Amino acid sequence: MIIIREKNVSFKIAILFLAFTVVFTLFRSSMSGIFSLFYAKNGIESASISSIKSFQNIGIMVGLLPAGYLADKIGRLKVLTLSSLIIATSFLILILFRSFLVFSLAELLYGIGLALNSGTLVSYITDLQEQNKIAPDYLKLKILHLFGLLWLD
Repeated sequence: MIIIREKNVSFKIAILFLAFTVVFTLFRSSMSGIFSLFYAKNGIESASISSIKSFQNIGIMVGLLPAGYLADKIGRLKVLTLSSLIIATSFLILILFRSFLVFSLAELLYGIGLALNSGTLVSYITDLQEQNKIAPDYLKLKILHLFGLLWLD
């Protein structure tokens, strides 16, 4: 009975993450341009906006290195939660402060959050897919992810 309940909860978590990932992918794809406009509106010059955006790439590189190790040591779900908290913190920083350095810090954190989410979510969903036979839902996610990437171009 407890095993069935745990599998049911895991399945619901997997479906919830699938839904959030689809929304997050579409959101993330459209946010780059919106962030650039936001920075320009707050007095950042075009050349400086490119510098700020480069911090996201640095954050991705920094976040990808420990992501797998952390997922193995503390668990994938905890890393995904940490990723969400880091991304939320980056948005909070953007809301509260307005300067080049703070925008750069927010982009760095955003990149770290994206990196922690990237491979960890796929690994978590793959594990749940094997446990709960949710391959069709995962395929739908990948198709919607591709649609989100194509929509950006």
